[in-house]
Amino acid sequence: MLVCEHCKGHHGEAHRYCPTTGKILAPWRFYPNGKIIGDRYRLGHSLGAGGMGAVFFATEIASGRPVAIKLMLPELSKDREMVERMTREAQAARTVEHPNIAAVLDLGRADDGALYLVVEFLEGDTLSDLISRAGRLALPRAVNLARQMLRGLSAVHARGIVHRDLKPENLMVVSDAQGAEQVKLLDFGIAKSIDEDTKMRLTSSGVILGTPHYMAPEQARCMRQVDGRADVYGVAAVLYKMLTGRRAVDGPNYTTIVEQILKGRIVAPSKHVSSLTPEVDQVILRGLARDRDQRYASAEQFEAALAAICCPDDDVAARSVGFGADEDEASTVDRQVPTASTNQLAMLGSIAGVVLALLLIGCAVAWVLFVPRV
Repeated sequence: MLVCEHCKGHHGEAHRYCPTTGKILAPWRFYPNGKIIGDRYRLGHSLGAGGMGAVFFATEIASGRPVAIKLMLPELSKDREMVERMTREAQAARTVEHPNIAAVLDLGRADDGALYLVVEFLEGDTLSDLISRAGRLALPRAVNLARQMLRGLSAVHARGIVHRDLKPENLMVVSDAQGAEQVKLLDFGIAKSIDEDTKMRLTSSGVILGTPHYMAPEQARCMRQVDGRADVYGVAAVLYKMLTGRRAVDGPNYTTIVEQILKGRIVAPSKHVSSLTPEVDQVILRGLARDRDQRYASAEQFEAALAAICCPDDDVAARSVGFGADEDEASTVDRQVPTASTNQLAMLGSIAGVVLALLLIGCAVAWVLFVPRV
């Protein structure tokens, strides 16, 4: 029996894909540790799997440099649409060099015909893992990460490219040279040119590409023209998740989620976390507006709005200062930590109280000793 790393269920070895999640089951069966890819890379352990392929840790043989390789299964590598998706991912990421975008290093085919994409190896956590551990993130930290996402998106939007699949799983959080948190945007597999004339964004099996929880309404409607405002919505949805530990839109199945995106009402973040202000609600809900004309017109505009409600340049915002969703722990975000001056005032007050008590005792003793009795 094989264990799916996603659903944790046990499935027979005859399954190539998990019956529950649709993702590749035990990808090491197809690409074992030590396999040479493209005469240049030696595979290591699996880093994750999806419906199209799997990502592996690997080493560039000539230089010894660690990399990550995204391998598409051979049968899918014959699918023109799938190949175009991965090729588009490579082209989209390679056209932009930005500190908040994971660098694409190579694209090629393995001996068995499988298409592969080589990207820089990032040591860190996905934002999804970060949120899972913390429950939710403190406002300065969350805003800092969201602003970095928007900076990376500004760079790709300037090249006429829209990401279209922003979600916590596609965002890596690593440490920069100074030890501060740095966001890296991953997976431009369904990115497209703003001017690209496309048909409805469907796979050959009729499934809409993209993650529904973070999908903009115009994507859910399969509108022909999707621009950077779809990514604005995606960042706002991710920020909502960071701050509240909940998705802005949710449901038991795909159809229900899409209905909520198109018709449902999004609850203000402060309804989940009372410490969040109306200003925070306003900024996030504008980013999540159903009508894209009511959203921020650009990633730069959204970033400016976030900067106005929080100062991410503060050292606290740039470091790992998030808290979990547990009420007692979460409340520490809002609690003011006593400063040195506060402690000094408290000490002076205690001393004054002791002195006053001693004076009162002295007066009482003097009364007993020196005041004549009648």
